[in-house]
Amino acid sequence: MSSIEERYSIWGVDKLVYGPIDRETLLRWTRDGRVTSETWVHDKQIDFWLQGEKIDFIKPELAEHEAKTIRVGASPDADEEEVKLTPDSLRSFELFSELSDHKLEQIIMFSSTRKFAGGTMIVRKGEPGKSLYLIVEGHVTASITVGGKKEKLAEIGEGDFFGEL
Repeated sequence: MSSIEERYSIWGVDKLVYGPIDRETLLRWTRDGRVTSETWVHDKQIDFWLQGEKIDFIKPELAEHEAKTIRVGASPDADEEEVKLTPDSLRSFELFSELSDHKLEQIIMFSSTRKFAGGTMIVRKGEPGKSLYLIVEGHVTASITVGGKKEKLAEIGEGDFFGEL
């Protein structure tokens, strides 16, 4: 491969630069979801960093991948603000029901809480998971877009959880 063919590098979610890669590899990584519309891509020919959504030749792959993306979003009636956790609110989760107040207070101390506005994207399929989400109030809808149409997969309510640690 000549250096003109290996003209792209990407800034990964792990904050590392990958490349140089050629156009076909960039297209393949986009189809695989490794490059998204928010991914920063360096084009050596113009010596400039662009977000994936600004690169014309990968837009069809971005659209195709986004159409297959499962989205998990908050209920429309939720306001984005901080929520106060208490040992009693955590006990509503079977996972924590047998723990002492002391243990629950330790969990709370190392947790952060958020209340999301309706329609807010919380997680996206394929992105690295680093959080466990507990539904203290309201509900979350998991959906996928297929052929431009949003399909509901599941509704997760109070006392349920999703995500990974």
